[in-house]
Amino acid sequence: MFKPKIPFKKYFILIALFFVTSVANNYVYALHVPSTLHMIIRSASSPASMIVTWLVKKRIPKVTSAIGSVFISIGIAIAMYGGATLVDESKGNFMHWCLGVTILLSTLFTGAFTGLQQEILYAKYGKHPDEMLFYTHVIPLPLFFVVYPQLKEIGSSMSSDMWLIIALNIISQFYCTQSVHDLASKENSVTSPSQCF
Repeated sequence: MFKPKIPFKKYFILIALFFVTSVANNYVYALHVPSTLHMIIRSASSPASMIVTWLVKKRIPKVTSAIGSVFISIGIAIAMYGGATLVDESKGNFMHWCLGVTILLSTLFTGAFTGLQQEILYAKYGKHPDEMLFYTHVIPLPLFFVVYPQLKEIGSSMSSDMWLIIALNIISQFYCTQSVHDLASKENSVTSPSQCF
């Protein structure tokens, strides 16, 4: 791990995309976006990856993939509309909700660019999923000092049961992310699933 097979400086774009996507995906909870809608919107990673790959690599998607992406997009649009009708407009929550949904939709594309950047690095330097997993998660840790006051406030208000749930979630996320990195080394960014951020 100390002598990376992929040059260290090549990770910086990937790390920046990972950090922005990760922080933004968590920030939307403060903007009144319910976790159910959050998960539904995040499931649109395939259409986002398809669009990014089409624009950047000029790779035309298969007709069946394009049709599937249209159906996913329609389902997400219906879910967003249903979520919008539940937001209390009188307290200004609707504008926060709209901002949160916009941020979530934007992170679909930063996530798609993350997958594409992984694919580019694997094509150029070989497939090293464990190394990529390590560097993309360890190097950004100091960047989280920017949000340390918020993290400290949230952490101090949580019960021990919540800490247990977080610990279990971290373990499951480790295996999920490791599997995604392994899969990304075998498939392209359109067919592999979004990262478990």
